[in-house]
Amino acid sequence: MKKRSYSQGEELPLGLSMCMAQNPYAYGCFARLSNEERRSLISKAEKARDLGQINDMVSGMVNGTDSQPNFYRGLM
Repeated sequence: MKKRSYSQGEELPLGLSMCMAQNPYAYGCFARLSNEERRSLISKAEKARDLGQINDMVSGMVNGTDSQPNFYRGLM
């Protein structure tokens, strides 16, 4: 899958970038993750079979499911 660069030098899969662009809080949540959590999310996105799985991961990151922190409340 094609990658896109991230401001902190990390490479994001295109599908992950697309799904985060559709959620207004996603990039803020992603930026607050530790480097290890970011790498884990990127790795999961690279292994995803379709955009639906990636979208579920992004939603989980924002809403606090899928063992990801819930940053949504702090952004409101």
